[in-house]
Amino acid sequence: GDTARTIKFDIVSGSGRHITPRLSQQLNQLEGNFVVTQAHLRNLVINGTYARAAVDTVTTHRAVRTLDHSISLQITDLTGPRGKRFDLSRKISGTISGHVSAYATFQSGSGYGERNIERDFTIVIGDGKANINIGGETFEGEVQTGEIVD
Repeated sequence: GDTARTIKFDIVSGSGRHITPRLSQQLNQLEGNFVVTQAHLRNLVINGTYARAAVDTVTTHRAVRTLDHSISLQITDLTGPRGKRFDLSRKISGTISGHVSAYATFQSGSGYGERNIERDFTIVIGDGKANINIGGETFEGEVQTGEIVD
């Protein structure tokens, strides 16, 4: 047939700004590189990297919260069916690992607080479940609903 065996997808760059009366979002970085292999078979495999950085500010009449954050992902052997996606959450498997970094500030009246957050994480997906390890803590989630169950 004429079906591709390998597909390459690159997000070269991205930026943008969204402003409402209470929310400001500034996208500073967006890039990704993905390779889909076995695209001609029943189950395809995705590997790649993704990075995003942004600053979000929420302003109310009493407080301002700013979050300067970034995330980097490594997608390893994320496998799933091609074609029909009925009950897809139970048909995918693979690993997503990465790092999240954030600097949060909060100001309300004369009060001020700040916090630096650095976390490595790994998500292992299979049988409809996502086993999540972030900063040494482990959780289990349902892929279909996104709910944490443990």
